[in-house]
Amino acid sequence: MLASAWLITLACPAQENAVEPAVQTAFSSAWERLPRALREVVDGIGLARAECLDVPGEAPLEYRLAGRAAHAVYDILRHRIVVFDAGVSGTPRWSEPAPEPMALAAFLSRMADLLGVPAPVTEETLGAAWQAFVARAQAWPEWRAEPDDPSTVPLGDPRWLEQFLAAAVERSLEGRPPLEDLLLHELAHAVQLAPRDESERMRAWGTVSGWVETAEGEAADGYVAGAHRIETPMVLLRLLFGDDRAAGDFAPAPAARFATCYARSDLREDYAETVRLLATRPAELAARAPTKFLVANTIGRGASADRRAARTLWIDAARTLEWQRQLRPGIEHLLGRGDGPAIDPELAAAVLRAHRPLVEALASELGALPQPAALPGDLPAGLGGAQAIERFVFEVGGRRAMVDPGAAERWIVTALEQSFELIDYELGFEALWARDRVELRRYVVDELEPTLDPWRRWQVFRFAWADAQRVFSSAERAALASREARFLEAAGRPRLAEAVRVEAGMPSSADPGGSPVDADAVELGAARARRRLRDSRPVRPVEVLAEIPGPAYGACARVRLAVQMAQERPDTAEVWWIAARTSADEVGWAPLHASLRGLVEDALKLAPPGGDRR
Repeated sequence: MLASAWLITLACPAQENAVEPAVQTAFSSAWERLPRALREVVDGIGLARAECLDVPGEAPLEYRLAGRAAHAVYDILRHRIVVFDAGVSGTPRWSEPAPEPMALAAFLSRMADLLGVPAPVTEETLGAAWQAFVARAQAWPEWRAEPDDPSTVPLGDPRWLEQFLAAAVERSLEGRPPLEDLLLHELAHAVQLAPRDESERMRAWGTVSGWVETAEGEAADGYVAGAHRIETPMVLLRLLFGDDRAAGDFAPAPAARFATCYARSDLREDYAETVRLLATRPAELAARAPTKFLVANTIGRGASADRRAARTLWIDAARTLEWQRQLRPGIEHLLGRGDGPAIDPELAAAVLRAHRPLVEALASELGALPQPAALPGDLPAGLGGAQAIERFVFEVGGRRAMVDPGAAERWIVTALEQSFELIDYELGFEALWARDRVELRRYVVDELEPTLDPWRRWQVFRFAWADAQRVFSSAERAALASREARFLEAAGRPRLAEAVRVEAGMPSSADPGGSPVDADAVELGAARARRRLRDSRPVRPVEVLAEIPGPAYGACARVRLAVQMAQERPDTAEVWWIAARTSADEVGWAPLHASLRGLVEDALKLAPPGGDRR
């Protein structure tokens, strides 16, 4: 159990043994306690036995200690749980000679501040540092052996280290759980680390405790610089001695609440320990970390599929008044109240929907709940209207409420930023860089023709059309544009059909103007603006940008076009930069203002007026 997620990337189990009936029975019991929905996630998981994790002798001492303390580990590469002797007996064994003085000094140096000794620990100060370490550990309530006089314990005494491991495991887990409980913990690792959307699940769960990457301050998703990263054993050891993580890769928010001390070491252990207590001591978990009780009780992994079909997995928390009292702080946290970390709002809404009976039982105590926000009408289908709102909405007594008034707005602003990046780099990549007719024809055949979604089809066409004029004949271009216009008309998107005709310079069959202003109207206006820019006569930026309506998606299109013109037309760059800034400042939807102004300023730094913009 201890170090269950740490060392699997650094060491392999020692020679494997046959799995005893007692271990098989414990695994079967843990498996049966797992809800069916979670069993389906990890179906086919294996079970193995080994003496211990075989950590190289040259590894830092904390890794060697953690390897000997390990009770079980989830082997993600082979999708199996390996149970070690320490897990079967419940008592870790050191089974090594005393560590070398240099290794011991380096180990104690990393805790010197907590032990109250100078750092780094040297040959002259090693004895005093070791005695301080022995005295601090023997003061733990979990120390079961008769304490020794620290001055009489030999440096790195194997007998004493074995007692230390036993106390450290009990202090980490806040008890001595049976093997069945430890296997539940490992099954929880398998659930959280299951293939597909792993980083999304990790990030969503991490928001409950506010886990961040310490180097960048970004929300943690289990990866650092693109590589899977597991917290070092020294972080847990420091937590055991002084509640100070020091320089770990991850850190939770100060107000975060945890199931056990071990859960504080890493966002993976945070989830696994939460599940273990939810299955074995739910009342204790509800008292310690009520929000995590509710989240783990709702979803298996935190993926989008779990949030769309949110339901309780373990306990009907509304069944007794006692549950209601214990879990009310968790409900308040999910609503964005108090000083807890800001939870992923989509996740919070899903948890509240799953616990609707509990929320309704507490309705009179919760007071007024925020109502769904009114969103701009020009947002594309994936970003606006009911689809965006429903991500953050739940019902109480037949009335709709929202987890956070600004949740939908923040999500939409981010999605708008990403949508323009995707248009540029994902949809248009091949079209923008096509160098001959074969490449562009393949792009049209592979990306455009099979696409039935009208919105995506329009975006793909627009980028294909930019190069179509260079590599296709006029007859081929006319046929392509006519086909796309007919498709969009038949799909009930007359404004997008007209946008195709405008891009292609075709006669307009009818002006599909009018209200309301939607995303299709924005695209039609942008097409008309681009057509004006292609005309030979001079145009004023304000007149061109006025073609594009809309307070949100339209504002993005206006600013983006102005920045593009400022970068592409050095002779009029100054005027276009002014137009870009003005458009950002006059954005019709306030939550988007800072984002668009930042976009202009960042672009201006990269391509200042009169500078080299190659």
